[in-house]
Amino acid sequence: MTYKYGQVELYIDRGKESEEENKKIFDELQKRRQEIEKDFGDKLRWERLDDRRASRISKRFNSTSLNDKDKWGKLQDDMIDNMIRLEKALKKHIKALKI
Repeated sequence: MTYKYGQVELYIDRGKESEEENKKIFDELQKRRQEIEKDFGDKLRWERLDDRRASRISKRFNSTSLNDKDKWGKLQDDMIDNMIRLEKALKKHIKALKI
């Protein structure tokens, strides 16, 4: 959660010497994007982050932020629900990776 939005994500970073491996993992998961998003039940943000070592797959919530204390409860519930859904949508695909 930031001052601009809340977010759940899979952050792909296996360490300092793993930039190539991180990108391969992201690319392999992105090949399954349609199935992953179907299982998740919504569109996801796919950020390869070519200028960085890591990549991320996320769901962002722009409806509230750290500034909106009265909305924290709903955002927390949304983030918990979506993190569970994201884990379920990605789990079998991560297990199937041959990297």
